[in-house]
Amino acid sequence: MNTIFSSVTSITGGGVRRPKICFCGSWLPEAGFNPDALVQAIPEKNGMKFTLYDENIEKYSDLLRITKESNGKLIPVSLLKYKGVTYPSINTTGNYICSGGLAIGDTLVVRSCDGVIEAKKLDVMNLGIKGADKAKALIVGSVREKGSGIRVAKINLRSEWLYGTGFTKNRLVIASYKPGVITLKLQNENIKQYSELVKYARKHNAKLLQVSEYPNHGKPVPYISVSGSFLYNAGFFKGNVYLAFYEYGLIRLIRLSYRALGFGS
Repeated sequence: MNTIFSSVTSITGGGVRRPKICFCGSWLPEAGFNPDALVQAIPEKNGMKFTLYDENIEKYSDLLRITKESNGKLIPVSLLKYKGVTYPSINTTGNYICSGGLAIGDTLVVRSCDGVIEAKKLDVMNLGIKGADKAKALIVGSVREKGSGIRVAKINLRSEWLYGTGFTKNRLVIASYKPGVITLKLQNENIKQYSELVKYARKHNAKLLQVSEYPNHGKPVPYISVSGSFLYNAGFFKGNVYLAFYEYGLIRLIRLSYRALGFGS
């Protein structure tokens, strides 16, 4: 299962602006969407569903009829060149995209697996979480462990907005958790006993982190990362969407369930 963010963009032709959704990348063939394959695009509540039909199409006319009855379209997987590299692409335009509740400019949470792609509108205002409209929505990524080569969940926080929270290079951070929530608390700059922080972290099943820097278009930005068993214990897994709430000295990460985002599970 792969999870990414996308959006409903637009294309203008003949003076008319029409909604557009475009997926592109190596993740498409990983989910079975190879060039020239046929895809059924159907609007759903606050989203779209894309289903692969590359084999066993007994009657194209029946598939076309069912698709039209569902206010959808049949589109081929094409090729798109991006930054000098050619990738498989799913590209569709038209007002039918909005018939399920989407609109131009909407952010989409996109999940793909075994010939099915589901895209749902990320509507943080309707999540029922106080202050969600001011939080940053992010996705848990992964990293390959040294030695074992196994991919494990990883959270990367790297952005200029960290400057306003006090999380700057070399500052120490205590990361603690409860199910579905991770709290990052900045430690006093005048720490005299580093060993006491280590003891505290061990005693409370927390993790001691240090803010580093990450190059961002030639300008370093603060960088905090956490991975592995700490995330699993907190209930954060690869592909999970979470909200990052921040204030000076404190960052809270709240995992969102797929059901809350509009997916079936």
